[in-house]
Amino acid sequence: MKIDIVRLLIIIFVLLTLLATLFAPPGQSRYRLKERVQAMQAHTLNASASTKAVIDDEFARLHHHEATVEVVLLPSVLLIDGAVIYFFWNYSGRKKTAQPAHAA
Repeated sequence: MKIDIVRLLIIIFVLLTLLATLFAPPGQSRYRLKERVQAMQAHTLNASASTKAVIDDEFARLHHHEATVEVVLLPSVLLIDGAVIYFFWNYSGRKKTAQPAHAA
């Protein structure tokens, strides 16, 4: 395989992983979904200050979780991409040296 093809594949891999981190799946996050739905149902059935406070708390937890995931996910992806680039960018960089013939 030519080195240019390997380098192109590395660039595509890095771009795809970065793009994948930018696009979150649509819909609500699965984190504490059951609790959030229960809080919204309770607020719908009995709109009061306490049920509103529970909903606000659940959404605050959700936003904190999403912020934490972003802080952990992006450096992890960059670290993995850096390792891929380091190990495979020099795919043909190491030349095999001729071994000296042993005298018999």
